[in-house]
Amino acid sequence: MISRNSRSNFPIVRFSGRVLITCLFLLVVVLSAAGVILADTTDVSAPVAAAQPDGFPLLWIVIGVGAILVVLVVVFALRRGGKIETGASWVINSGEKAGHVCPITKTKLKIGADQDNDVVLTDEHIARHHAVLAYQQGTFTCADLNTLHGTYINGKRIEEQTIQAGDKINLGKSVDCEIRME
Repeated sequence: MISRNSRSNFPIVRFSGRVLITCLFLLVVVLSAAGVILADTTDVSAPVAAAQPDGFPLLWIVIGVGAILVVLVVVFALRRGGKIETGASWVINSGEKAGHVCPITKTKLKIGADQDNDVVLTDEHIARHHAVLAYQQGTFTCADLNTLHGTYINGKRIEEQTIQAGDKINLGKSVDCEIRME
């Protein structure tokens, strides 16, 4: 496990503007619907003793559905790789992209030669989808994706392994990497 100089090992989650706007939109829709239900179902001529409007159960259903939708939007955003602050960077020390530093801001960092990866390496010994670096509760794990040339940590070929600060990570035969804490 990589220790950090912070009060908590849990990452700080930062949502994109799109997620926040979606949540605010859902909140406005739910509150508007609740206001319409209250306005349409409250009998203003009724005595004060009849304080509960006719549409009161419907109001709670609308508020409940709205709350569920907001929670689903937030959960979906987290699963899609919500931005996190790990205080670490993926550093490439050798190969074509030597010196490249990639801040780790996702819970999963995909590494390989294909353009859909987070870190694209075009070395001939790097597979299209070579490895995944995962971050969970202050711990980094590196997993090889069954590649021909493999992933090595401190010279030992791995399938999946927890990474310590200072570990040497080799992808294929010629790309030397590491995780650097900031």
